[in-house]
Amino acid sequence: MAIGIVSDLHGSLAAFVKAYDYLKHTDYLILAGDILYHGPRNPLPEGYDPKGLANFLNKLQQKIFVVRGNCDAEVDETLLGFPLLSPFFLTEYLGKKILTVHDLNKLNEKYFNFANIIIHGHTHIWQLEKFPDYIILNPGSISLPKGKDPIPTVAIIDQELKIIDINTGNVVKNLALE
Repeated sequence: MAIGIVSDLHGSLAAFVKAYDYLKHTDYLILAGDILYHGPRNPLPEGYDPKGLANFLNKLQQKIFVVRGNCDAEVDETLLGFPLLSPFFLTEYLGKKILTVHDLNKLNEKYFNFANIIIHGHTHIWQLEKFPDYIILNPGSISLPKGKDPIPTVAIIDQELKIIDINTGNVVKNLALE
């Protein structure tokens, strides 16, 4: 079993189709917010097609779990076949509790020790960092990556946690799932 994780799609059908090559063999997907709208501070991403992206997502056979991002709105649910407005998602995988939010800065610190893996988006910068009691994972952004070396990335959790560059297929960072 494997979990595919993607965040900050911002309406780019082209970027999601490319990312999906790495996610199609996962058992379910976690979308860490900012699904359809590009946001008022962002440029239009390449391949911007929110309606097409919604149609693509709705046709997937995998279960999809989503948390609301700062650019997501109630009206987006009219296009999507799954709920979009939850502020967090909690699941368990191989005995590890996984908590997903969009903006890590809005998560009360008391919840950091509640989960073994905390997934977030929002920054558009991939992150995979181990702390004494938990792991922080940000899959980055597939459509509007940021940071000193902006590359479009996704994450996969199976026996390890991996951040994957969707342009090259290279694993840019990984950690064992202990």
